[in-house]
Amino acid sequence: MSELDVTRSELADVDEIVGTLSEAARWLLSRGIRQWPDPFPRERVERLVCRGDVYLARLDGKPVATLALQWADPAFWGEQPDDAGYVHALAVRRSHGGRGLGSRLLDWAEAEVVARGREFLRLDCLTENDALRRYYEGQGFEPRGEVVVDDFVAMRFERRCAHASRLPGGEVDPEPAHTRDRHARLAGVRSQWVRGRPTNPTQEGGGASFG
Repeated sequence: MSELDVTRSELADVDEIVGTLSEAARWLLSRGIRQWPDPFPRERVERLVCRGDVYLARLDGKPVATLALQWADPAFWGEQPDDAGYVHALAVRRSHGGRGLGSRLLDWAEAEVVARGREFLRLDCLTENDALRRYYEGQGFEPRGEVVVDDFVAMRFERRCAHASRLPGGEVDPEPAHTRDRHARLAGVRSQWVRGRPTNPTQEGGGASFG
């Protein structure tokens, strides 16, 4: 398996990010799912890049995917303790779809959350996007209810990080199979992919796309 190199984006990467998100929006729309606008708003990407929240993933030096990782998301989740990281705008280039890159990026995000000493990885998607909801459930995420932000009706999802296996008081929480399977993957993720830490929370929202 080729090493996935995930790095924080710079302004020079904005065109690539907009292109990836717009391509994903068109692909979803062709399947009757209006997840994002096409073209994806450039000014929104620029804002997130300037805040240090957007990452590009490369294989063999070629950009293949993008995602945003935030440390607060009051628009979709309200006020929460500092116990989670929030994924938005996850999209994989269609030329690399079906290769499990979405799963690897979620593992990368989880490793970042663990490095921050937090316990949960959270995200959302359009409620009517049944395929994406099934995908996230297959990745170990559990639904946490709907929320309406402007005209976007989203289902929120949460996954407890693989390291968070103890309950208050020291009792061991039995891990489901998908969590046990992530332990081995995450050990490699932490050593290979961490290239810096997000520093600024943001209130941007936006959902995600699998690939």
